[in-house]
Amino acid sequence: MDSLTYTATLELFSPLHIGTGRTLLEGIDWIKEAAWVYVAHQNRLLETVLERATASGQDEAEVIEAITGMTLADMRRAGWLTRDDFSEDSDLFLYRLRGEPAMNQIAEAIKDVYGRPYVPGSSLKGALRTVLAIGGASVLKTDLSRPGRSRSWAAQPIEREIFGRDPNHDLLRALQVSDSGPVTGSDLELVRVNVFPTAQQTRYGRSQGLDLDIEALQRRTVLTASIKVDRSLFAGDSDLGRLARQELRFGRREQWLTILPRWARTIAGQRIANEIELLESKPGGEAAAGFYKRLAGTWQSLADNELLVQVGWGAGWQSKTFGRLLQRDPEAFERLVRDYRLSPQDRRRRAGQPFPKSRKLVRRGEQPAEPLGWIKIRLDPKG
Repeated sequence: MDSLTYTATLELFSPLHIGTGRTLLEGIDWIKEAAWVYVAHQNRLLETVLERATASGQDEAEVIEAITGMTLADMRRAGWLTRDDFSEDSDLFLYRLRGEPAMNQIAEAIKDVYGRPYVPGSSLKGALRTVLAIGGASVLKTDLSRPGRSRSWAAQPIEREIFGRDPNHDLLRALQVSDSGPVTGSDLELVRVNVFPTAQQTRYGRSQGLDLDIEALQRRTVLTASIKVDRSLFAGDSDLGRLARQELRFGRREQWLTILPRWARTIAGQRIANEIELLESKPGGEAAAGFYKRLAGTWQSLADNELLVQVGWGAGWQSKTFGRLLQRDPEAFERLVRDYRLSPQDRRRRAGQPFPKSRKLVRRGEQPAEPLGWIKIRLDPKG
């Protein structure tokens, strides 16, 4: 068999944001109306305004001049947009999000060419790569105290030891992850994210931290993707198989891909326990700790073909690095924090303190309530 292919069913246990890097601006890209945020379809909106103006006998050039520089709210006040335009199936808006923005900017979520949100395969593969890096480092007993000099590429020498000396010899060539299928715009929600805890003394008392607005796939959303393990790079009596074994030298690392779900479950269990301990120690962290306690129940009931990973923006440092492995030696870890300026504003750090200190948590009402991006993946063999 040259490959093993799985259908990966993704179930979101908390809101997921994978961004485009683009910020949607109030008045230009969106407008708040009643309990909804409406994201404008710019071309259709301008065409409709011009059609309405010319139909009422107004000069098109004068209308164009009048609306130039207008915000969406200005158009609403001037009557160019009416109450009837604000509906779920309005042609003037791409989609709408339920929620109350905290800011005048919203971080846009990735979508396909038809405006449908999905989960990129690169994001899933990045989460799985982190699992393999931690598991591989444990098996190989990799020395994590000798990273590269560059802050941007600090882990590169370590990853080369684990995965292979260059991209052509990288173990992850054998792991192919597709984009998920799309879902609808109604699966998106406006989420207010709280940087917790960032409380500081102010003239008005202790602040509750910075709030940010994002588009996110809602919890309980279900998507599907395809994951394939290309076994031709490991075994087989074909010329390609023999050449692959001779050139790539993956050896027993094929087994890492087989036991990846087990590694992921172990890592997720450790992270869940650590997050509960941290959040229970922070005033205001009770709701988020409660989320992790419920997630711990899900973790305990996972089948052999199921795993939990945290994906996307807001998942944090622990989900994208060697995490706790780096912190086994508190003094050595503090040298890394200092040398790479990982916490430049925290001059009072001491060895053994939690890192990082803050978390990005979804705000429900007035309370930080849950983390972002936790996904349960079920792997079912195809064929």
